[in-house]
Amino acid sequence: LKDGATREHARRALYEAIHEAMGQAGLPDTTEIAFAFLGFSGVSGPEAAAAKTYCEVVQEQFAVRSIFIDHDARTALAGAIPSMSGVIAIAGTGSIAFAMNACGASARAGGWGYLLGDPGSAYEIGRQALAAVARAHDGAGPATLLSSLLLQALNIQDAAEMTQAIYRDASPKLRIAGVCSTVGAAAAVGDKVAVNIFAEAGRGLGSMACSAARKLTLPPSFTFSGVGGVFESGDLLWRPYREFVLSEYPQAQVVTPAFPPLVGALMLAFRKGGVDTPPEWLERIRGSYDAAGLTAP
Repeated sequence: LKDGATREHARRALYEAIHEAMGQAGLPDTTEIAFAFLGFSGVSGPEAAAAKTYCEVVQEQFAVRSIFIDHDARTALAGAIPSMSGVIAIAGTGSIAFAMNACGASARAGGWGYLLGDPGSAYEIGRQALAAVARAHDGAGPATLLSSLLLQALNIQDAAEMTQAIYRDASPKLRIAGVCSTVGAAAAVGDKVAVNIFAEAGRGLGSMACSAARKLTLPPSFTFSGVGGVFESGDLLWRPYREFVLSEYPQAQVVTPAFPPLVGALMLAFRKGGVDTPPEWLERIRGSYDAAGLTAP
């Protein structure tokens, strides 16, 4: 957010998102918002320069009495684990783990980016799959269904064309991450190479989550969860993730998310405002999802 163009882009994006939310609630943009909590990737914490800029951009356009900005991992954890005490692994294009205890202390692990290592991310799964196809083409690795499926996904005829398809792409990181779903399709029908890639991804996310947990004081039976597009692959990822976590913390619980990060942000806003969120309130939130035709995890 250092230059004017980036700040203006953020300004427009935030206005559109908040304006739409206000409209769906039947409220004009001039309505005073008592407490707001926003989560952003790339924000290291509420005191970061980017967080302060986001605050300014929102308050320039809306009447917000108190606004809190933090990393989006916090909103993901709050939605997935309503007690807000536990650990969440996030696996999208990149990956990160975030832990928080009952006192509100938090810790992170991972999030180093695709060049330094994002275990369990869509990028890393895609990279490993493309490397496996290259090895199979060279005769240095086992044959795999990925060879035909990834050529089709990249719209090329031969594995020798992969270097051009990837290195000449305007956004190679996203192109590589984009084949993750194809790897999932191969794993779903039993391709051993693809299954092993997902197993390694799950273990990598589990290791990262446990690393975050070790940085905090947590009760023996605390909760782990996971969010992000890669977790939508189901047991291909959840099983090795769960097995690794339980091998390190046998008394822990590994659960699917109770709510998406959006609800987590709402719960954090209520907590910052000193408002309790009893179980009945959470059920009302779930009911509103059903009524709107949305899917709560």
